[in-house]
Amino acid sequence: MNVPLRIAAVGLEHDEIYRVLDRVRRHDAAELVAIAERSGRLRMAAAGRYRVPVFPRLSPLLEDTAVDAVLVATANGNKAAAIEESLRAGKHVIAHAPLAVSLEQLDTVAQAQPASGAALLSLHPLRFTPAYVRLRELIAAGQLGAISQIVIITSQKVAATPRTQAFYDSPTHGGILTSLAVHDIDVLRWLGGDLTVTGALTQCYGVTEHAEFEDAGIVRCTLAHGGEGVVACNWLAPEAGESFQELTVVGTEGTAWISGGKLRAMSADRGSFPSNEIENHVNLVTQTEPGGAVPVEATGQAERDVVTSMLDAALAALRYADSREAATADALQTARAAVQAQASAWQS
Repeated sequence: MNVPLRIAAVGLEHDEIYRVLDRVRRHDAAELVAIAERSGRLRMAAAGRYRVPVFPRLSPLLEDTAVDAVLVATANGNKAAAIEESLRAGKHVIAHAPLAVSLEQLDTVAQAQPASGAALLSLHPLRFTPAYVRLRELIAAGQLGAISQIVIITSQKVAATPRTQAFYDSPTHGGILTSLAVHDIDVLRWLGGDLTVTGALTQCYGVTEHAEFEDAGIVRCTLAHGGEGVVACNWLAPEAGESFQELTVVGTEGTAWISGGKLRAMSADRGSFPSNEIENHVNLVTQTEPGGAVPVEATGQAERDVVTSMLDAALAALRYADSREAATADALQTARAAVQAQASAWQS
């Protein structure tokens, strides 16, 4: 039986980190051994919740604790420094996206990784959402033919969770394309192969109390086999409604799409969440079939299962050198596409 990987965490400012830590604590292949967090309030809460040593900074944690991997979920602008420090200490890194908020930061991280001998992985829950997995299977099976277009629209509520002032500082937080569109860019790569960013724009439009906060953005990409990918994202979802995502794939032999509701599952804090039939199937129309709902294998899969599947994949990737190398290259490619898009938008 494999010895559980000893996991430390740094940064508790993002709500999603608690879902991951809760799974680590119950996972047969992992053991949560320590946490670093600069906020005294969050340190106190974490000590009570997880019953592990809690440090004010990452450096003393790495000095005093036997650790195999560090789970990084600090504020976006601080992630690259925490990743670099962990890598230089020879520790694997599992980071909540984004890995960096600028090309300079990403270059520093990318340069530190090979010398460390450690892996750098990025967490992208959309890859483990049942309908997205089913859609990828349909594409791989050739049911859509050659892919011409992939279009993703994501709308998030800006006040869905408490935000620190750093969240509204786009250079510190990374801008909307680095911080939000990074997940959609990852889906484009996952469905359509590697990509080249061809253009990007951002807007400071609707969140008027923070004049420089980017609340909408668009990215255009050329996909590996010549098709086009478009990501449109925003922080403008109505507060009375739900965050949502629409994804459409157009091919020479058919069109498939996933509509709405998916992000509701990802933001549920506890207990059950409203069922949503749409998120549990892929809509498909082909040249020969009038279309309908293609069911996924895991209908009704709960949000916790998405997070568990994501953690399972990360831990499995750390077990073998070949999988570590592939997962690291994948994480860096998605991160680079996102920061390149953001840089392009800021330069335009």
